[in-house]
Amino acid sequence: MKTLILSLCLISSLSLAQNSIYQRAFNYYQDNAPGGVAAFGKGDSVYFKSAYGLANLEVGKKIDFSTPFNVASVSKEFTCFAISLLEQDGKLNWEDDIRKHIPELPFYGDTIKLKHCAQHISGLRDLYILSTLKGIANDSLTTHEFALDLIFSQKRKSFKAGEYFDYNASGYVLLAEVVNRLSPDGFTLFLKDRVFSPIGMKNAFVGNLKNIKSDTVRALSYERISSDAKTFKVDDRVLGPSNVYLSINDAIKWLQYQMNPSPEHKSIFEKMTTWGKLNNGKSIDYGYGFSKEREYGKEVIGHHGVTMGFHSIIFYYPSSKIFVSVITNSNAAGKMYDATKMVMDSIILGEVAPVSNWVFDTADYDIKHITELELKKYVGDFKVSFNKQVETYIDDGQLYFYTTWGCSLPLYHLGNHKFAYEYGELWFSFKNDKLNKIIVPQKFYKTKGKVIDYSKIAGVKSSEIIGTYFNKEFNATLEVKTENEKLVVFHEIYGTTDLKQRKKLVFGCNPGWLRNFTFIKKKGKIIGFELPIGRLNDKTFFEKQN
Repeated sequence: MKTLILSLCLISSLSLAQNSIYQRAFNYYQDNAPGGVAAFGKGDSVYFKSAYGLANLEVGKKIDFSTPFNVASVSKEFTCFAISLLEQDGKLNWEDDIRKHIPELPFYGDTIKLKHCAQHISGLRDLYILSTLKGIANDSLTTHEFALDLIFSQKRKSFKAGEYFDYNASGYVLLAEVVNRLSPDGFTLFLKDRVFSPIGMKNAFVGNLKNIKSDTVRALSYERISSDAKTFKVDDRVLGPSNVYLSINDAIKWLQYQMNPSPEHKSIFEKMTTWGKLNNGKSIDYGYGFSKEREYGKEVIGHHGVTMGFHSIIFYYPSSKIFVSVITNSNAAGKMYDATKMVMDSIILGEVAPVSNWVFDTADYDIKHITELELKKYVGDFKVSFNKQVETYIDDGQLYFYTTWGCSLPLYHLGNHKFAYEYGELWFSFKNDKLNKIIVPQKFYKTKGKVIDYSKIAGVKSSEIIGTYFNKEFNATLEVKTENEKLVVFHEIYGTTDLKQRKKLVFGCNPGWLRNFTFIKKKGKIIGFELPIGRLNDKTFFEKQN
């Protein structure tokens, strides 16, 4: 009896400790600001489920367990599940050439199989990079039909199918179109009738032109956790790579079904979690809409999702059947990942993390007020990994940190070259009294960047590269000019951005695809420049017009 009482006390203490962990992990959410949902469990049991904040600031709609969120790339799981169901119906095979079902796709000299599209090894150019080069404004409606036309218009692709892994959306647009053509009711209703309804996912839907839920029902996406946050204007209705909406209840149902599917679907999930291989036999950590990771020495299966303010983590551990689903509409990816890690440490390792409050408030810091002249020594451009840059700049007496994902975050001086910002602290190092590096230690955005000394780069006269440049492939025009004694590049949709020299003939600016302009010089004259497409060595040429 004494042993039983001690055991019950131990279980009760563990439960209280874990509840405390959940509360502390997600206490950065605010009642009057964008928020999110979180659920943790094992098999059929749900350890914890909670909703935070608002789905719609304008009408004050609270997030609850039925609120649908755009889970972004998690949608790829459902696209592949739909194709697998059609294979089970005898209507196709994952080994089919995509052109068997979509003959409009040009022939590039190789066979592109359905499985190549699913595993991101097709070599097709990425839809969203193509859209940017085409000059699609951020608040323009991007439809599925537009996406197909853009993919069909490409005269070449980045590499032979199966040669490399290059994560991109184009293959999934084509997979969704295959479902559209082989199902009488199309992709949207196919998922509703064959996936969502049978599994009991009552709030799930595909967001397209005809099926988008009212703003008062679904969660809208916001730029930050704040009661005055602005919504993101992107209006994307492309089918396949994104735009499946799930509530937290739906996400739990989906995870539990993956771990314990009906007999008719068991072989489908086994196939979908078979990891792909390149032509050289090398394995990749991606299957059919699922990615594979390792945490705590265990295999983890699922997917992350990110699209303009929406972030989602929907994963499970097959060895233990522990699952996690965390979704936010507040663009708080760093806090979301750290909170999830805190909870998982407790569940898997039994470790109780120290008390932490994630709400960023300058009142919690001993801010050192310094002059704008003193702040100037922290201003610079820094080269970080993956050939990207970050920068620090001053605006109206405030120092800002411009991230690789295009967000400007205010920095608050703490002394000793340290600064506080929304995700924690960062600091700068100096060498011989000159700015040398920026160090960002947070897990989600851990990086170290060395300052770029433009004075050491062999120069090209601005007068040589100033002019208008035209790209036939995308019918796009860019203008290089000077404004306020600075070299800039201008696009009629995206506006003006500083253009900075990185090498003798290489210039760039931080946002997205504009990172590298490689100017081409022949017979002493600039004839144009190349811009990279995607993550590999695929480029497009802009010819100098004057």
